[in-house]
Amino acid sequence: MSDSSLPVRRIVLFTVVIAVIVIAVIFLLEDPSSEFSYPVN
Repeated sequence: MSDSSLPVRRIVLFTVVIAVIVIAVIFLLEDPSSEFSYPVN
């Protein structure tokens, strides 16, 4: 096994985890009872 594939796998895994967390946060922030889904700054 080559060590050069480890950083790539770590970056891909990190990106997937971040994407899942962001999607989960968006779904949690999306309240069907409220008109505004996201807090606007």
